[in-house]
This record gives sequence, structure tokens and C-alpha cells, in this order.
Amino acid sequence: MNKERFLNRNELILLVSLFTAALLVRLYFIPFYRVISADGVGYVSAARNLINGNFAPLTTYGVIYPSLTAMVSLLDVDTESAGRLVSAVMGSLLIFPLYLLARDFFERSIGIIAAFS
Repeated sequence: MNKERFLNRNELILLVSLFTAALLVRLYFIPFYRVISADGVGYVSAARNLINGNFAPLTTYGVIYPSLTAMVSLLDVDTESAGRLVSAVMGSLLIFPLYLLARDFFERSIGIIAAFS
């Protein structure tokens, strides 16, 4: 079992490349989704409330996703598109912990396979 704690240079290059590719694919497909999911409506609504100063929905939907959506929407992006952008970035970032977990529990090659999935 590989007990490395940090990423070496080759691993970092591989993971950044995978992250970039995953993000580009997700960003490419954003315009093809015309409707957000049912729970996405609640998160976008919580982000809108947060922008308007109402913090009550954060107790239901959590803090991170609505806050990030609200921050992105302040960049002159509508809240629905901001939510999609946040989802694309956060989903792409999952490559890093997925690789590290698979590498630490199994081995480097399994981590690479897991990062590609």
C-alpha cells in the first residue's frame, strides 16, 4: 500500500490535466441542460435570498453551495447559471480527493483509474 501523503509532480500534473478536461467537458454541456434539478431550485432560491439579505434558507440548504452560487451571481450572471457553474467546478474538483482516497486505500494505478471515472 502506498503511504504517500502529498502529490508528487507527475501526480499533480496528471490531476490538474484531468481537472481541466473534466471542467471543460462540464462547461461545454451546461447550455444543453434547459432545466435545473428539483433540489437545484431550492439551492438557487436560497442563493437569491442570501443576496437579498435573508439568511433563513441557509439552515435548510447549508451554507457552501448557496453562498458560492450567490458570489458567482454577483459577477453579473443569473443565479441559475451561477449554480450550474458552481456545480461544474465542484464536480470537477472531486477528482483530487477521489484520486487520493483510492491511492491511499489501494495503489497509485487504482487512484488514476478512479480519477478517470
